[in-house]
Amino acid sequence: MTMYILLGIAVYVTVQVLFRKSKKFTFVQSRWQHIFDGLKFSSDDFYKSVQELVNSKEMPDVSISKIKFDQTTIYDVDRVYLRIRRDDSMFLVCAAPFGTGFFISWWYGQPVDWFKEMWLVIPILGWVLRNTIYTQTFYKLDVDGMFSETVKQCVKEAIENMTSAKGTRNLTEQEYKETMLTQLSVQ
Repeated sequence: MTMYILLGIAVYVTVQVLFRKSKKFTFVQSRWQHIFDGLKFSSDDFYKSVQELVNSKEMPDVSISKIKFDQTTIYDVDRVYLRIRRDDSMFLVCAAPFGTGFFISWWYGQPVDWFKEMWLVIPILGWVLRNTIYTQTFYKLDVDGMFSETVKQCVKEAIENMTSAKGTRNLTEQEYKETMLTQLSVQ
């Protein structure tokens, strides 16, 4: 009997993890986007600028890498994003030509932690872990907020450097207003 219960739990956990395999975020907290109509920039140069600015802030435990996502089908060209990650917080920054302009966006949220997800889907044990080990503290929330604001400032500064080099006006605070989301899962 115990063997069947353990086998059932193993199957349940496996299905839950495989179902979520395509997710990049556990949930998205905010996003922002802007199209710079009539301007052409280099995505690689923009990513390099953001990376240099983030590195100059000397934030602890921050990793930066480029990752590829499918656009729509396996026949499309992959879209490259700049991933800036610290613990349970992650930015995905996109910079790409679009039509006659150039598009920049960011997604900010909590990345998928497969190991954590695997344990949290187990009945009873998941509830215990969620309410003990994986609780939020004010310190963690403050550090996540500092990380978030610092990365946003770096992206804004990279945009201002890029647009001023082309003789274009800087964006207003209203144009930088991001969309706040509440636990939107991204597949």
